[in-house]
Parts: sequence; C-alpha cells; structure tokens
Amino acid sequence: MHLDNPLVSIIIPNFNTEKYLSETIESVLAQTYKNWELLIIDDNSTDKSVEIIKSYSDKYDNVLFFQTEENSGGPATPRNIGLDNAKGELIAFLDSDDTWFPDKLKYQIKFMQRENCKFSSTFRNTFSEPQQIKMKLKENLRLKSYDFYDLLKKNLVDTSAVVIHKDLIGKIRFNTTPELVAIEDYDFWLRILKKHNENILVSEVETINYRITGSNISGSKLIMAKKFLRVVKNYNDSSLATFYYFLNYSILSLIYLVKKR
Repeated sequence: MHLDNPLVSIIIPNFNTEKYLSETIESVLAQTYKNWELLIIDDNSTDKSVEIIKSYSDKYDNVLFFQTEENSGGPATPRNIGLDNAKGELIAFLDSDDTWFPDKLKYQIKFMQRENCKFSSTFRNTFSEPQQIKMKLKENLRLKSYDFYDLLKKNLVDTSAVVIHKDLIGKIRFNTTPELVAIEDYDFWLRILKKHNENILVSEVETINYRITGSNISGSKLIMAKKFLRVVKNYNDSSLATFYYFLNYSILSLIYLVKKR
C-alpha cells in the first residue's frame, strides 16, 4: 500500500449505547492522524444515542449521521450502509462501546505502508469498568501474517482494530442472516481473504480498548461455537475438514480460557 495520507472512512454501527458513545466518538476526534471521515449508523436506538450523534454531526463536517429505517437486529446492516457511503481509500471499523488509542490510525497506516499491506489488525486491551482504559501505544516490530486457512482455525481479528483497503472489499458486504449475528465480521474477513488470496497482517501492539459489558452479544462461548461451526461449514466441502477446523477452534478457545484464569 503506497497511498500518501489516505482518507480513512471509519464506520461505527450503534444501537442503544448512549452510556459509551461519546467516549467512543471522542477517541476518533483525538486521533493524531487527521485525514478521516466518521460514519455513524444508528440502528433505530430507543435511548439518547441519536441526540448524541447529532450533537457531533452538527458540529463536525467529517462526522456523518445515518439511520436504518427499522432495527435490523445486528451490526451487519449498519456496517453495510457505512460501506455503501464511504469515500475513503481505507476502511476502519469501530464498535460503539470500544475506544481507540490516539495514535491508532497513525501507527497502523505507517506499518501498512511500510509492509505494503492492504489488510491489517492489531491487538486489544480488554477491560471492564472500573478498570481504566489505556491510551499510549507500546510499539514493537512484532507482526504476523495470517492467511485464509489460519483464520478458519480461529477468528484472530478484532473488528475495532481492522484497517483495510477499500479495493479489497469491493462489493463484498456483511452477511445479514440473523443466525450469524456476532460472527458476521468473521465471515466477512474470510470471504475477503478467500476471494483475493490475501493475507491479514496483525500487529501485537495494542491500539484499541475493548470493553467487556453485560450486553456483549458475543459473550456466550457455546453460542459462539455453534455460530463458528455454521460459518466453517460454508467453506469446506467435507465433514472431515469441518471437524478439523472446529477442533482447532475448540482447542484454541480452551487454551485462551485457561490463560485468562
């Protein structure tokens, strides 16, 4: 990727996150990289989210407000609206209860340019209140490349950490099937990698604060395992291959749980 000061379209889907939304938007405004537009797509919230969003879109020309005609039941439709209206050469995603470190875009675009990379992600700082969010990057050069088959074993990508060249996305959109809610992003990455035979470059530097709340829709391990199995089946012709990838997923998830204890 050799773009000079590329425009970044940042897509935030939102539903009833008035408690965290301002903090999320402020983390975008605080970016040291300044060439961006922010598209916030509200999914018919019933709280004060729209009021909060409009307070920013009325003040800043590069903060844009959109709203679905009715609640869609997940972030896929709002993200697709964002993609349809994005003008940037690069696309970044941010969930409405997460925040970015101030140097997130600056750091990530820099290593993408250096490595001629079109699809990247980073590590995250996971926290729950009253823990404090982090703000400062601890840079290192530890980058790892993952291909389509690596990602089939385990979703290694945090949506709020992704920066991707718009050309890779093309006409690919998030799957709005209700059964894929909370895992539609994983399916999206897989389709991109498979179509373009592309890799995703992951930095071990933390650039986002991922908030653990009681409303996290990806919280249940059993539900997520079933959704993972549904996605993996779509990319394998044999039950043996499906079992192999599901086994990998199960083992890696178990290892993760043990490490967190």
